[in-house]
Amino acid sequence: MPKRIVINVEDTRLIEDLNILIPHKKKQGAFLQKLIQEHINKHEEKINELRRLDGLRKELIQNGDMNQKTE
Repeated sequence: MPKRIVINVEDTRLIEDLNILIPHKKKQGAFLQKLIQEHINKHEEKINELRRLDGLRKELIQNGDMNQKTE
């Protein structure tokens, strides 16, 4: 019986390593690649939102509507 591998989707490096180790299993490799891409997209969305919010914060500071102090 084949061993079952449990993957923590949050650990992108582990998934990338597994994807390299099992290229002969194309279906599994494609599935892992899809998980990796979804994971990357999720983080890119978060990063873009943080950049947008930081831009708004800087704009408010320039307009004098907000103190520069951060708690």
